[in-house]
Formats: sequence, C-alpha cells, structure tokens
Amino acid sequence: MIENILRYYRACMADSERMDLPKEKVLKEGVGVPHLSKLDFKLVREKFGIKDPKEKLEKNTDPLPPVPIMISPISLLKRKLDDKRSEKYQIFPYWIPALLTENNQLIPPVDDHQIPWISRGVLEPNDYLSEEIPTLASLEKVDEISSSFIFARSNWEQYWKSAQDYFKNITGNSWNQLKCEQWVINDEMLWVLPLEIYGVGENILNLYDRLMSIRSEEWPLLLKKYLSFEPQLSSVPDISKINTFKIHLGQMGNQFPLSKSQRDSLVLSVQLNDGETLAVNGPPGTGKTTLLQSVYANHVVQSALEGKYPAAILTCSTNNQAITNVLDCCKKVPMPGGLFHRWLPDLESFGTYLISSSYVKLKEAQDRQYLVIQNSKSARSGLLSWYQDYVDKHSKETCCLYFLEKFKIQFPEANASDVKGMTEFLRERLIENLNDMDSQSERLQDYINLFETSDSNISVGEEKLGKWLEEQKDLEKDCDLLQALILEVRSYFKTEFF
Repeated sequence: MIENILRYYRACMADSERMDLPKEKVLKEGVGVPHLSKLDFKLVREKFGIKDPKEKLEKNTDPLPPVPIMISPISLLKRKLDDKRSEKYQIFPYWIPALLTENNQLIPPVDDHQIPWISRGVLEPNDYLSEEIPTLASLEKVDEISSSFIFARSNWEQYWKSAQDYFKNITGNSWNQLKCEQWVINDEMLWVLPLEIYGVGENILNLYDRLMSIRSEEWPLLLKKYLSFEPQLSSVPDISKINTFKIHLGQMGNQFPLSKSQRDSLVLSVQLNDGETLAVNGPPGTGKTTLLQSVYANHVVQSALEGKYPAAILTCSTNNQAITNVLDCCKKVPMPGGLFHRWLPDLESFGTYLISSSYVKLKEAQDRQYLVIQNSKSARSGLLSWYQDYVDKHSKETCCLYFLEKFKIQFPEANASDVKGMTEFLRERLIENLNDMDSQSERLQDYINLFETSDSNISVGEEKLGKWLEEQKDLEKDCDLLQALILEVRSYFKTEFF
C-alpha cells in the first residue's frame, strides 16, 4: 500500500513539475521531426548528451538501453491579425512519454505510472488571460478521466491510440482538430525531449525513486507511520511530574528565556519516540523560532555528552521567510563569549541553506551570507556547496590550529594540545556541568516538594483554626455568662447580714 502511495505522490509531483516548457527550451534542447518514423536513436542520444557506457565501447555486444523521451505531437501558435500564424508565441500543450530503442523503434513506457499529461497552463483554473494562453480543459476534468482511463501498452500502435483517446476525452477534440480562438494548430512538426524533470522538485522525485528502490524494511519509521493513515495519538505525559531542568540541556543564548509553554513543548519533543511527531501551534511572534533554537542546542549538547556527532536536523517550510528566520538565528547568536560561536576560521553560522537552482535565490542567499548548497550541473559533484569551497580553502591543519587557539583563550587551565584531548576536556566539563545541574535541580525539587507539603499542612491548619475560632466564640459567650453570674453573686452577698 505504501509503495503505491509513494508512486502516486511521485506521479503528482512529476505532473506539477512538467508544466509549461518554454519554447526556447524545447527548440534548443529538443529534436524536431515531421513524423515519428524519422526519429533516429543515435541522433537523439547525441542531442541529449548521452554517452555510450564503457562496456559497450569495449565489447560492442549487448544493445544499448532505450532512451526515455517525451513527445509533443502538436504545438499552438498565436494567430496574427492577418490570420497568419506567429512563430513568436508557441506553446506545447500535450506530452506523451515513450521509449526509443536502438533500432529506432518506439515502445510504451514500462512504468504504468508514466502516462501522457496536459500542460498545467492550458487547464483552468489558472492565472493566465485567455489571450495569453488558451484553455483546453479543466483540472477537474483531468482528474475525472485519469481516475478510470486505462492505457493500452501491449504495443506502440495501441499506446499511441490510447494517448489520442485520452486527450480527446479530456478536451472534447482530437489534437489535430482543436479549435482555439487566436491560436493555430501546428502538427507539421513533432518535438521530442528527454524524459526529465525540469523544475525545482527534481531532488524530491529522486528521493521518491530511491524509496521505491529499497526494501520496505529500510523505510524510515516516520514515513511508514505517516503513510499508514492510521491515528498515532499518544497520551501527553503530565509535565508537572517531569523534572524539566534535567531535560533542558542546551540554550542558544539567553536573550529570550523559554516561557512555560515553550519549555513544555521542548520537554515533549525530547521524549518523542522514533517515528512520532509533535505539533506546536502558534501565530507569528509567539516564539516558535526561539523554541527551535533550544531544540537545536539541546540536540548538540546531548550528542556531545554521549560522545557522538551532532544530529543533522532538517527544517523545512512552505514559507521561505520561516527558513531564513531560522538561518538568521543560527548565524547571529546574541551572546558574548567564545562558547557561543564556531571555533573554525571564517565560519559563523550553524545552519546550511538548501535552495533551488534559481540564480536569484543564490544571489539573495549570498548577499545575506548564508552557507548555501544548491543544485548545479556545472559543479563537479552536481552540487554548488559551501562545504566543498570551504575545504578547498582551509586545510585540516589550519582549522585545528584555529580551534586550539580559541580553546586556549576559553580554557587557559587545560593541558590539551590536540583535537582529541580538547574534545575529551570539553566533554568532561559538560558532564561536570550536567552533574551540577542535576544537583541543583534535585535541591529545587526538594524545595518544591517541601513547599507543597507545607502548603498541605497550612491547609490542614486552617481547617483546625476555623474550629478553634468557633470554640473560642462559644467560650467567650460562656465567659460573659460566668462574669454576669459573678456580679449577681457579689451583689447578693452585699445585701445579706452576716
């Protein structure tokens, strides 16, 4: 079930990424042919930059694998005032995935989830004006037809016919009989592109592919729980019975101490089991980013206490501003002293910014001095990474000397002279601080317990005092009566003659 859900999610994302390929990209990177029979395997491989594998060059025996391609059977050209078509405005509304074999034969895709798609821009609702982009159908119609349409895949002819029927069922017309005001159909040239993802979701799609390629036993527990669609509600522990001081180990600065709700959230986050989630809700400005700072710091300190590397913590959001807020707080720790900074040369931030391949995004990130990792086909590893640049410019020896210098300033009494000795010293100091925190928290807990006990005794005392007050009032009445009786007796004795 989970694998099918992953395939569905991947197909949805792939469709959203394959939206409206610009004319310039199609004409520059694609292959145009008047008929599919004119497609040439070698020409397509050369155009797409596909090189023969080393085994093929040496042995020259096994056939080369088919080339995954996508075919645009038509394009739409803007109609001029003189009723002629304009090559300036050209869109490609329909794409059909296929495989091109070494003997120049077309075959249907092997993956059943690879189906033809209509470009998002020609489906309503959209943000385009009718004169800019024609509307061929609606998203609702696409969903309706896609839910029940079955593509024939036994041979190419049946598959191609299915692709034609699919388009007609959605739009109401065959692709060579479309009627779009101000637009002219061009079916004289078919265009072929490599079956790739051109949008920002390429890495996410690669992740889907990787998840579907491994055994289900290797899937993260969080993924399996999330996609099971079964309620995973756990009872929230009674935070009043938890010693929060022992759990809150790290804090990134003390400019904004945690409130009670933030401290409770931190405690609950630390107690999460593998695969569990915690939702913390709050409007802007209520301290969610401050809470995240403490979560990060807590993980770092906990890892150091255990002698492990710090955990890699991924922060993601639909709101880019939320990410930059986190990056800013990881770069500007508002505390003096060496312990609140990185002991590496020319490196201040604790966070890395993962961005899309947009040049504008890259420029903005660099202007704000973020540490950036970005997709880049020109980079040697496929990534434009601050880390690789940093390693190229700073040797291990330079970093160790810099670390030792900062360490000596902070701990002049220490005898450590290498990285291993320094890390052991720092870990011992952390353990000492933790033990001191434990001792202080136990004292505080004893005080709290004593206060609760005293408060209970006071409650009992108040109840007794109320009874005493009532008895005192009765006693005072008896005393008044006794005083009156004494006066009467004295008066009596004064009148008697003896």
